[in-house]
Amino acid sequence: MLDPVRLLLLRELADLGTMTAVAAACGYTSSAVSQQLAVLEREAGVRLLERVGRRVRLTHEGQRLVAHARIVLSALESAERDLRAADTPRGPTALACFSTFAAVYVIPALVAAREQYPDLHISLQELEPPEALAALRARSCEVAVCYSYNLTPA
Repeated sequence: MLDPVRLLLLRELADLGTMTAVAAACGYTSSAVSQQLAVLEREAGVRLLERVGRRVRLTHEGQRLVAHARIVLSALESAERDLRAADTPRGPTALACFSTFAAVYVIPALVAAREQYPDLHISLQELEPPEALAALRARSCEVAVCYSYNLTPA
């Protein structure tokens, strides 16, 4: 099976035109790019590149493989985006908590969450613990932050 990283290098060569540009864009040395493309040629069983002076040019087979590489790499990139999106918090979430906790902890956290997770929509209900627990039981919130005092005499 053809290696996707090598296909990426071939696609970059088609787009950027030189081994040096591919190396700079992908974080490799020119020598490493050249070696990886030579391995890809062996894997494919056909010549993908032809030398023209100090430069290389895609052969007809190389151009055909680049067309396939674009499709394959696009599908892989789409799969990666889809999987990352499934891992990203999103949608509505309701939080109930008492006002001092909201002011000190929740509001700063909401600001940070909005920047990091733009698809997550958190609504805040400032409720005292008995009302927050009632809201949780009634499923009008997903999270309730409460406190309890242990008033047992010492």
